[in-house]
Amino acid sequence: MLAPYLAEGLNAPFSHAGLMHRTKGNAFELAEMGRAVGAAWINITRAAIQSPFNPAPRAMLGSLSGMLDFAHHMYGAHMKHEFDFSVLDAERTMELAQAAGVSRDQVHPRTINGAPTDFEIEIVDRKPFGNLKHFVVTDAHGEPHAPERPPLLIVAPMSGHFDTLLTGTVYRLMRDYDLYITDWQDAKNIPVSAGTFDLDSYISYLKDDWLPLINERHQDGDTLQRKVHTLAVCQPGVPLMAATAMMDEDNSPHTPLSVTMMGSPIDTRLSPTKVNKLAEERGINWFLEQAISQVAWGNAGAGRKVYPGKAQLLGFMMMNADSHIDAHKEMALGMAFQEWNEKVEKGNFRHLTLGSIDTARRREDFYKEYKTVCDLPAEFYLQTIDTVFQRHLLPRGEMIYTDPHTSAQRIVNPSSISRVAIMTVEGGRDDITGRGQTSAIHDLTPNLPDDMRTHHEQTDVGHYGLFNGKQWRTQIAPRMIHFTSEADRKNGLVYAPRSETLEAYRSAGIEPEMAP
Repeated sequence: MLAPYLAEGLNAPFSHAGLMHRTKGNAFELAEMGRAVGAAWINITRAAIQSPFNPAPRAMLGSLSGMLDFAHHMYGAHMKHEFDFSVLDAERTMELAQAAGVSRDQVHPRTINGAPTDFEIEIVDRKPFGNLKHFVVTDAHGEPHAPERPPLLIVAPMSGHFDTLLTGTVYRLMRDYDLYITDWQDAKNIPVSAGTFDLDSYISYLKDDWLPLINERHQDGDTLQRKVHTLAVCQPGVPLMAATAMMDEDNSPHTPLSVTMMGSPIDTRLSPTKVNKLAEERGINWFLEQAISQVAWGNAGAGRKVYPGKAQLLGFMMMNADSHIDAHKEMALGMAFQEWNEKVEKGNFRHLTLGSIDTARRREDFYKEYKTVCDLPAEFYLQTIDTVFQRHLLPRGEMIYTDPHTSAQRIVNPSSISRVAIMTVEGGRDDITGRGQTSAIHDLTPNLPDDMRTHHEQTDVGHYGLFNGKQWRTQIAPRMIHFTSEADRKNGLVYAPRSETLEAYRSAGIEPEMAP
């Protein structure tokens, strides 16, 4: 529950903070209108330049067309979209074809035991602030694929991006799990009449609704079994652990079998990063006044107080401004000089190329997702700053959960966890969640047997590389899959091994005899 004085400051329309909130909300809306006008002119010019009826010579238009493609990326609207695996499919196809020494049209990027698969997305639960999605893997005939796979709930971060930020995560895990993912909604599109949403609401969605729902969907007998695994990527670590601790303490039959946390800020007092230091240096009132804005009229959520996703994006990009500038330079060069590069390469003058279209497209694909942002409910943002980053209530044993339905309060006690396997993953170059912040949960769960916990550090990745990219696919994911398979085995659950999984174990250095 948000502290009373913060709630009062958040809802005082004529206070200094209230005036600041409205002013910033209107400023964001004006900036968006300006962007939309600029994007419209770019699209008109781009269509004219790229039209097959344009009489100007192609040699003259090539670079200009590429530069307009770059401008379209910079000024275009990055809207919420559904999962798109086309780029990952192309990369996977090339990898498999090269490994097998065959042409790309002879391999399928997504298989289970060698059989081609596809997927459909169903929404199994809708709530005002988030939906629960289920990835239904289908066979060549469009039927749900057999054999059965263990259910896994991916708890996507509510930190300014949509669930599609985890496209690479979902893509890698679909063949090994029956996947579900939280789909948090953009707060500026949620009417004020839907009420508020804070950290306790987040915990309740997991504890009271989605974990029981998923577990019940996977029962096949008269006896209720615990079957669900969970994965928290970054921010959800604290709320997922809070939900799990209370469920285990209550001996709930829906308590997850395992929790895997990657780059989660369990105890930010350890190896504090720039993000952690900023939260420590600024008082909570600074965040109330400076970080919050009010959704402007014209949006479905008009009047709602939010933390703007664009502000979060700007903050993260400024932390690594040099690397983002270099990436955009690579994108601009690759797009602008695509035709030039193709010509000089044909003439064997590769040393005269400027940039790379392949690099540019990879950058574009990354930033298309990275720049697609959403606003957060102000209550959730402020309570998270206060609870997780400033007062560190979970590791100090002082976190209080307030039930959104009954207002009953209770202490969140991680030491009550004794039946849930816990895996933590950290990146050696993570500049958002410092070393030791995620693995701190092991010290907070003394009643969990040692053979039900593990920690993995991937020394050569940063924060994003924990759940996307080559190291995620080839090193981190196989270890997570093996860990959850062990949890299944210890709980009497047997799933048929998949040939692709066994091969991934071998590639990651996990001996086949170690695999379940």
